[in-house]
Amino acid sequence: MTRDELFEVADKVGLGFIRHASDKDIEKFESFAQLVAQHEREACAKIAETAEPYQSADLIQARGQA
Repeated sequence: MTRDELFEVADKVGLGFIRHASDKDIEKFESFAQLVAQHEREACAKIAETAEPYQSADLIQARGQA
């Protein structure tokens, strides 16, 4: 995720102030976003490993509904 994409997401959830934070704080925010993305990838990979191939997409999308 690029910094601009990160800012767009932050804006959507009311964290637009991060655009004006110090470089150090922005880097921390980027690290947080990377950890969240890594966690989600790992969870999706577990679904893909155990689900029937045709069910993986539905099960992954259902994660966002929970």
